[in-house]
Amino acid sequence: SMQGLQFEKVKAEVDCILEFMDVTVVQCDTEIRTTQRLNGSLEEIVGRGGTDLRPPFEKTVVEEIDPAVIIYFTDGDGIAPPSAPELPVIWCLTPTGKTPAPWGHVVRMLS
Repeated sequence: SMQGLQFEKVKAEVDCILEFMDVTVVQCDTEIRTTQRLNGSLEEIVGRGGTDLRPPFEKTVVEEIDPAVIIYFTDGDGIAPPSAPELPVIWCLTPTGKTPAPWGHVVRMLS
């Protein structure tokens, strides 16, 4: 899965997004580990290995956060929901990451 340098790139991307909109970060590996609305820089990225991309898309999670868009930072190595949610999704993949679903818009982090 994602390594230290990739985590630093995710933090940098999230910091850029924070300049333009409110950000709630849902950190997930096989289950949701933390959910936090950012008031500043993302300080820590947590995960315990293994990847299930589905939990952040669960109806209760999406309803609670009420996002305008989901930006999912991932290497794509995991099980994605079979169908797209009713809001825009951007898969922000590591340079060698694989597209996890046939829906959503794919962008890649630079190496």
